Amino acid sequence: MCSSLFSTIVGTITGGIIGIVAAYCSSIWSRHTAFKAIRITEFNKAAVIFRSAFVDTKYRLRQNAEDGEELIHKIFTQEVLIAQEKAKILFEPFFDKFNLDGFNNTWERYTKSSYDYRESNILPLVNKTSILS
Repeated sequence: MCSSLFSTIVGTITGGIIGIVAAYCSSIWSRHTAFKAIRITEFNKAAVIFRSAFVDTKYRLRQNAEDGEELIHKIFTQEVLIAQEKAKILFEPFFDKFNLDGFNNTWERYTKSSYDYRESNILPLVNKTSILS
């Protein structure tokens, strides 16, 4: 009788411990999954904002490549560059250190060329097929 009671107590305690550990691991996994889903959602929102900040510019560059009527300084206005910079700021937190460096280097080249073209009022040498694609 004593052995049976001892086995029941040990089994209950062991089962309780296993249940608590399983619930704890499940809550950690659920939390991790929820945070990952939120991060993916926020990344997608920032990516849409970033891409949409360039739609008008790309359209106007395509039109310019086709008919050559518009000067670059009319395309890269201060408002356009500010909107693109805001989109960049929203998108940056989603890069790791390695990719952020490459993204920032590319961004610096983009903004420098944008400002150079705006200041000089000259049309850049543009590969029309790259803009039209």
